[in-house]
Amino acid sequence: MSAALQRVRDSGSDEVDPAATLVLEKAVNDIWKKVQAKPNSYIMSKEEFAVFNYYQSKFEGSEVAQRAISRFWTNHKGDASTLDQYDSDQ
Repeated sequence: MSAALQRVRDSGSDEVDPAATLVLEKAVNDIWKKVQAKPNSYIMSKEEFAVFNYYQSKFEGSEVAQRAISRFWTNHKGDASTLDQYDSDQ
């Protein structure tokens, strides 16, 4: 997942990597299923959060998604700067 995410981020807006996009779309759908199965307790891994964050606009307005993001940050251990590579600011 990480390599696919990096390829998509590194490509220009006109140069979408279809293989990487397919991997990421499957991953975000799988992550969302996990969150929905345990909407009040599932905690995403750092890698899952990176993918979920990349697709955050897909979950705009979802209270379940907002709680999942909040749980990630509440339970994240380590230096937040290690997540800089996953920022959605492009």
